[in-house]
Amino acid sequence: MHVPTGWSRKEDVRVLEQCVYYLKETGRSLRRQVGSHLVSWLCISLSLLLLAGAMVTWLQLEHVVERVRDEADISFFVEDDVTEVQLARLAEEVRSYPGVTGVTVVSEAEALERMGALLGERQQLLTAFEEINPFSRFIEISVIPEAAEAVTRAGEQLAGVWGVRANEEVLRGLVNLTVVVRGLGMALGALVGLICVVLISHIIRLGVQLRQKEIAVLRLLGASESFITAPFLLEGVFIGTVGAALAAVLATIALSVMVSFLEQGIPFLPLLTGADLMGTLTGVLLVLGALSGAIGSLLGTRRSA
Repeated sequence: MHVPTGWSRKEDVRVLEQCVYYLKETGRSLRRQVGSHLVSWLCISLSLLLLAGAMVTWLQLEHVVERVRDEADISFFVEDDVTEVQLARLAEEVRSYPGVTGVTVVSEAEALERMGALLGERQQLLTAFEEINPFSRFIEISVIPEAAEAVTRAGEQLAGVWGVRANEEVLRGLVNLTVVVRGLGMALGALVGLICVVLISHIIRLGVQLRQKEIAVLRLLGASESFITAPFLLEGVFIGTVGAALAAVLATIALSVMVSFLEQGIPFLPLLTGADLMGTLTGVLLVLGALSGAIGSLLGTRRSA
């Protein structure tokens, strides 16, 4: 077996022994402060759960915004008593409006089909409407931005049109709401990170104080500061990661309940499922937990040095 220059089997054994020592010391510290660690895990997991809620809201809003962007600029919803001939004439009239670049008439059946495509895996919700279609016919209109307001006002005055939906207004409101939620999420993330760092720093500082005599002996024997602080660093990362894992489990349960509730109350709202969200969410929580643990450990050992 080829051994790199400057490295020996003794070095391998020494590194392995150090790793075993670090793990043992971390385990000892965890057992010494079981109550403190349980409290810290609870506080960290609840704090990260709040952050997870903000992140889920943000991602759901981003998803809804993208879906709204895919829809037509303006939609005119047609009354049921309008005949096909009258509907064709309405479409021709709308096509003549200044700034209109495209007009499409959508039937009830096509509207139902589009909703099924929008719902994706949840399109089985539409099986209740196989006999009675609740969707109205409407005219899809694409316009240049400058003409959107004038076309919307004209549609509100058209005979046979019972409703007008301007996606620009809906989109503007959703985008503004998304910006607010994103800002709150970032602020909450900074606050949660600070809370986690302070908690872990406090726990590590207590552990250092409990082991002052052992640390003094290690220093007299010539142990480096990195050798002394490594178990505390591992402990902090472990505390943060476990707290984040608990938060991810709680977030998964809460998200499942929330999506199920919204699907029953607002079945046509395009939502991301737990499977779509939890991969990204869990990764972010674990990274934040581990990073907070590492920073808290470094602060706790430095302030107690």
